[in-house]
Amino acid sequence: MNFDENNLSEEMKINLYRIVSELITNSLKHANPTVVNLDITESVYLLVLHYKDDGCGFKNFQTENGGVSPGMGFNNIISRTKSLKGMYHILTSPGNGCSVEFYFPLK
Repeated sequence: MNFDENNLSEEMKINLYRIVSELITNSLKHANPTVVNLDITESVYLLVLHYKDDGCGFKNFQTENGGVSPGMGFNNIISRTKSLKGMYHILTSPGNGCSVEFYFPLK
């Protein structure tokens, strides 16, 4: 992790914590991963959070279901991301794990 948490607002710290917690909970509850990776980097204007697991994956609702998540967990993640004016991209499919990248403006 290459960032200074002192550059983050309390709102961002709380929401990032909850996003990561939900991602880990989803992985452990549904995906049965053996490895979970989390990488957070910071530039002058952007915080990038990259989450990846090697679990069972799932149908990518972002591309296959009109962008509508079938579960409360991802709906909460999306809502928190939008509240921080962030964007996200999901890369997953059944049998291929899950990778999610988040981009949050810092200023």
